[in-house]
Amino acid sequence: MKINKKVSIVLVFLLALSLIISGCGKVAEKASEQAVEKVIESETGEKVDLDMDNESVEITTDQGTIKAGATYDWPSGMPSDVPEFKYGSISSVIESTTEAGTSYTVTFEEVAADSFAKYRDDLEDKGWTMQLTQQMGSGWTLSAVKDNNNVTAVMGDDSTGFISFNPEMQ
Repeated sequence: MKINKKVSIVLVFLLALSLIISGCGKVAEKASEQAVEKVIESETGEKVDLDMDNESVEITTDQGTIKAGATYDWPSGMPSDVPEFKYGSISSVIESTTEAGTSYTVTFEEVAADSFAKYRDDLEDKGWTMQLTQQMGSGWTLSAVKDNNNVTAVMGDDSTGFISFNPEMQ
């Protein structure tokens, strides 16, 4: 499933909506799910099944599944050769499953200033090859490959950022 800009916008809307309705009861939650399903279906042209549970959202189409939420743990399904980023606090996790495999995006806040070299070394210790490294002020970007898989990490000057794992990037 391609995660295009429209779906990303709707996903952010869903996360906010799920937080708002978390205390509104099952009837309101189901009505909200159905309304949001219609919005996504009209934007994507695909049949959508939406499941909102507490602070997480799952969207399923015939092309795959996207899960997102305020999960504050490193994803258990992340491949073991992707080192856990331990230099900040997880603020959200997005998991997207398609025929190509499962991709993960983990966002962080309170990222330590010295995290660039540490995470680069963590990746290299697990056999990842750096394709891009760049430091700009206190922000940084790196991209690494291993067995056609890709890890990208971007951290901003504001001590926030994300790490993304994508399988079988050709």
